[in-house]
Amino acid sequence: MRETIKRIFLAVILVCITAAPAAEFSYAKTAARPDSPKVTSVMTVNNHITIKWKKAAKAAQYKVYKKRKGAYKLIGITKQRHYVDSNVLAGHKYSYKVQYITKKGLRSKSTKAVRVLDTPLVKKLSQGYMSWYRVSGAKGYNIYSRSGSSKKWKKIGTTKNTSFRIKKYSRSKFYTVRAFDTGSGIRYYSGIDKTVTERYRKGHAGKAIVFEGDSIMRGSIYPLGTSRITISEKVDLLTGSRCTNRGAGSNTLTVPKEPEYRSLTRDSRKAGYFKKYKVIVIAIGTNDYSFGRKLGSIGSTDETTFYGAAKELFANIKKQAPAAKVVVVTPSYRGTWERLGSGFDSKNDRGYTLHDYSSALKSVAADNGAYVYDSEKYGIINAGNYKTTTTDNMHPSEYTHQQIGYSLTRFMIRNRII
Repeated sequence: MRETIKRIFLAVILVCITAAPAAEFSYAKTAARPDSPKVTSVMTVNNHITIKWKKAAKAAQYKVYKKRKGAYKLIGITKQRHYVDSNVLAGHKYSYKVQYITKKGLRSKSTKAVRVLDTPLVKKLSQGYMSWYRVSGAKGYNIYSRSGSSKKWKKIGTTKNTSFRIKKYSRSKFYTVRAFDTGSGIRYYSGIDKTVTERYRKGHAGKAIVFEGDSIMRGSIYPLGTSRITISEKVDLLTGSRCTNRGAGSNTLTVPKEPEYRSLTRDSRKAGYFKKYKVIVIAIGTNDYSFGRKLGSIGSTDETTFYGAAKELFANIKKQAPAAKVVVVTPSYRGTWERLGSGFDSKNDRGYTLHDYSSALKSVAADNGAYVYDSEKYGIINAGNYKTTTTDNMHPSEYTHQQIGYSLTRFMIRNRII
């Protein structure tokens, strides 16, 4: 009896093995991870990064991963063959990877890391000669031009150098340069600066302009260092003026009791401080707001108040350079910074808002016949873009320095200040 049961048991096992469906064995083959998708290009446009790849035959959706520091993190899932990353902090380096998921739920291998090329900074444009700072990782540069009335850029040359001699040059046209790298089979393209031209130079060459302010005017791109092209240098490049930048870190309009702290009003007491300048640009106030300096009132003469210090500053300007034209630049939008909230309406320790200091500047400027460049109105840094136009929620990126310099140049020309 035992032998019979043993033979029946072995027969059942044999039947189970031979009857096992082939699909169980073929599954092991399909379970192998598919190859990664093929990235075709990485391009920067208006502070957004666009990644494109070829269609994978079995892909149901694609996953995009991003790294700035540490490990890669999933930032998006799409059925398209491209992805636009708009959450880009100005001045920082990024890497991306792409992976796809099949309809059966299998994950492909990830692509190798792809990088981003920085936007070239043009440092000179003169009589058809253009030069710029080298972009790390670039194999070459494409040169483009457009007329002032057109938005379409036309490619006019390619070079491996960081300078280019433009044929059929016109001072009324705009010129720009885009870095590229195609050596790895992926087309990498940087962004472009759309503000480079000589059309604003007529009649302004050699005019002495001084720029006063804080670390923003000085060119800080904290915590990344100093911008290679600052706001004042951009105005210099566009107009051919002789621009002097006297911006200083932590500078305020108010005069603090502690002598070690910088104050523009205190500096203006020096003999001949403004004497040789035809145009005086004052961009200040954000540190007065940050430090909680007293606002005062329109008739105040107290140097420790914002109104009182502003009144003394303009009196010193009129005494030293009575014919000079003065441009007041109000503070730009800022995000959360240290203990202070974001925007123009967040209150400091004294209960004042950034709007309060801006309004005070406008009021004193109006009383003294100064021009006002309202940063809130022009909105180069605003609530919708401050994370991509600043390096730390407050200091403009290198690219943003160019945009502010261009906008300020147009403002001064439009108002016949220079």
